Amino acid sequence: MAKGEKCRLFFAVEVPEDIRRAVYRVQEDLARGVRNVIKWVEPANLHLTLKFVGEVLEEQVVDVVAIGRRAAQVGAACEFAVAGAGAFPNAHRPRVIWLGTRGDLASLQAVATELDHLLAEEGLAEREDKPFTPHLTLGRVRRGKPAPDLTALLESHAGAEFGEVRADSFVLMRSYLRPAGPVYEVADRFGLPGGTSPRQGE
Repeated sequence: MAKGEKCRLFFAVEVPEDIRRAVYRVQEDLARGVRNVIKWVEPANLHLTLKFVGEVLEEQVVDVVAIGRRAAQVGAACEFAVAGAGAFPNAHRPRVIWLGTRGDLASLQAVATELDHLLAEEGLAEREDKPFTPHLTLGRVRRGKPAPDLTALLESHAGAEFGEVRADSFVLMRSYLRPAGPVYEVADRFGLPGGTSPRQGE
C-alpha cells in the first residue's frame, strides 16, 4: 500500500486446523436450528483477538509492529483449551456468538493489557473500556433478526470441547473488507518467551 493510505490491523493468536474443523461442525449444527439468522465467521478466519487496532496510516504500521515486539516480552508461551459456547451480551439476548477458553491465560492477558496500554500511549488506538475476555468469535446475529431458538442451542453446546492451543506466538493481521467477508493477512509474527515460533523475518 502507498504512503498516506490506511489499513485495518489487529493482534491475534491463531488456532490450529483441528479446532477449525471442530468449529465448522458446530456452526453447521447451530445453523440448522437458526437458518439465515447468523452471519458466520469463516473457519479459516477463526482467531483469538488480543487487541483490535483499527485503521492506521500505512507509514504507522512499523510503529505498531514495534509495539507488538515490546508487548511480546511481557508474556510467555502457554497452552489453553477452546471450550464451551455462549453469546454477548448474554445467551438470552445474543448479538455475538463466541467460543470460550480456559486454562493458562495469564500470559495472554498480560500481552493484551500491554498492547492496549502501548497503543493508547502512542495514539494509535483507543484504550479498551472493558476487561480482556479471551474468546473466539463464531458469528454475529444479523441485525433485526429474531433468534428465539438460539438460547437453547447455545446451552446445548455450553460444555463442548474443541481442542487445545499451544500459543508460542501471536500475529499482527491486516484485515481487508470484501463484499463476501473480510480477508486476513499476517503482517508480522511475534514469538513469546519460552516458545519455538520465530518472529517473521528471523
